[in-house]
Parts: sequence; structure tokens; C-alpha cells
Amino acid sequence: MVTKFQFSALLVSVFIISACGGGGGGGGSSIMGGGVAPNPTPTYNYSTVESRFDTNTVSEYDVTGVAVAQAYNEEAQTNYISQLRLGDSDMSFSSGTDANGNTFFTIDINKFYSSTPEGLSTASEFVLNYEASFTGNDIFTLSEAPNFLSVTKYFSNATLRMYGLNDTKAYAGTDYVDMVMWWMDYDYGTDDLVSFAFGDKTYSGDMPTSSSADYAVKSMGFWVYEGTGYAYKGSGTLTANFQSMTLTGNILNDYVTADPFSWSQIAGASAGNIDFNGTISGSDVTGTIDWANGREGFFDASFFGPSAAEIGGSYAAYDNENAYDNHISGTFIGVK
Repeated sequence: MVTKFQFSALLVSVFIISACGGGGGGGGSSIMGGGVAPNPTPTYNYSTVESRFDTNTVSEYDVTGVAVAQAYNEEAQTNYISQLRLGDSDMSFSSGTDANGNTFFTIDINKFYSSTPEGLSTASEFVLNYEASFTGNDIFTLSEAPNFLSVTKYFSNATLRMYGLNDTKAYAGTDYVDMVMWWMDYDYGTDDLVSFAFGDKTYSGDMPTSSSADYAVKSMGFWVYEGTGYAYKGSGTLTANFQSMTLTGNILNDYVTADPFSWSQIAGASAGNIDFNGTISGSDVTGTIDWANGREGFFDASFFGPSAAEIGGSYAAYDNENAYDNHISGTFIGVK
């Protein structure tokens, strides 16, 4: 059984560079001779994803993600599927140097969810509990999609495929947020699809309080359709109204591939359009999506960097009539 995944990682200018969370500070003032001191103007400090790696502070990354997980139910003798939210309490990051002098980056995930299907007495238990660790030696550029990088590892009972961006600034325009996704493909069929954005989330006190902003976003994800797994990428626009505290927009994922190594495009294929409708609270967003005209799901997102300069989030949805054989899990990042 796979319990610990060590598929070493990192040329930091590759798999993970571009978004991060910093610390907030305060200002000070005094007045001479009495009176009431004015309230100090707060200051907010942010770090890019790359600088956090360079300074070995990756443990401070903020994360917003989703997982589409599967579990086998003994009573029903079939697999069930569930969409799970992922946050800072479910994922952690670390980096260092291995015995050979290679820089590594490690992602830990620890998520448990239990649900009893209608008509059954036995719960289905969805467990994501493993470690993904990789070095730059494990990372390869996708020949047909050179903005993307991949890591693939083979185990006795599973294959792990992970994808990230080569240069977030060049591809999505972001410095403070990045995105990663992976497919844990178990031989016995209970796969995990994990997608997340991470970086330096905007402080609530640094959020705009009026006007609106359009974010040009890039998306990537996995699509399972009739037993076949695909990867996809796309783009769109999300509009944040900071007065009404809403987020709306859409993403079209019109580049689809079935080739995990080159990402060669399937001509004419599309993973569908996604419409977003969410509510802003602080620097976070939660809401619903409409995927491919009527298939419902949810998304979570956050604003990243100074004054909500960037956005990152993740989403999941499935066909209500055939969830197991038609579902997606994806992530997006963008800049205003």
C-alpha cells in the first residue's frame, strides 16, 4: 500500500514559484504635549511564492483547495464519490536539502471525511493521508504545453501524476499565488483528484471596500468522463464587486488532453464552461458553480497579495445523473 509518497521535488524556478503569504505589521505614532493620538496606519507585508522558497518560509503558504475523493463501501460493494474542501488545516508545506544536496519540496495532506449513503448503515470513509515530496530531478516540461510541468511516480498499487506551472508570472501574471493539481490513481479504483491554489493571502484589512475589479484567470484541472481521465486548461474572467461583496464570472476549459506526458490537445474537445457565483467575506470567497449547462458544484477562493491584486481558487462539480463517470476537479489563479 502507498502510505508515503517521496517523489522528490524542486527546481524552485519550476514547480512552485509564485505566490505566498506574509505577515502584517503595525505603525506607531506619538503626540507632543497631550491630546489623542491618531490611529496608526497599518502596514501589510507580503512575500512572493518564490521568495518564500528562497527564505525557507514555505510553511507560511496559505492554501485553498478541493478534492474529489472516492471510497469503497463494503455494505454496498461499490465505490462512492465525494467533494471535499481543503484548507490550511488539511495541507502543509516544507522544504529542505536531502542527503545528496538536492533541494526538496514536500506537501502533506491529511483529510478525513465520513458519510453514510442513503439506505445504508455503514459509512463510506474518504481518507487522504500521505506526503508528496519531490526535487528538481523529478520535474519535466510538457512538450505540447510548455507552460506546464509534471511529476510522475509509480508505486506497487498506484500512479501519482502532479502538474504545476513553469512560470506563473509569464503564464498567469501572478507573483503571490500559484496552483498545483494531482491525480492519485489507485489500481483498485478509489482515486483522489486534488487541486489547490497557494500563496500569500490578502489581509482582511488590506481588502478594497468599494468599486470592482476584473481578474484575468487561468485554469487547469482533471475531467473524468465514462471511465477515462483527461487533463484540461482554460481561461476566463472573474469580476469582484467589493461594495456588494460578490464574485461572478466564467472560465472556459477548451484545451483537453488524454496524454499525461506531453499534453497533446484533442482537437475539438472541451471540458466545458464554468459559471461562478460567490460571496466575498474578508479575503475569502465561497460560492457555487454551474458546469457545462446544469451540472452543479462549488468553489472556494481567496485574494492574494497587496490590496487583492491577485486571486486563486479551486472548484469541483459532477453530473447529478452520473457523478462517478462524469466529474471535474480544478484550480485557477489570476491577476487584475
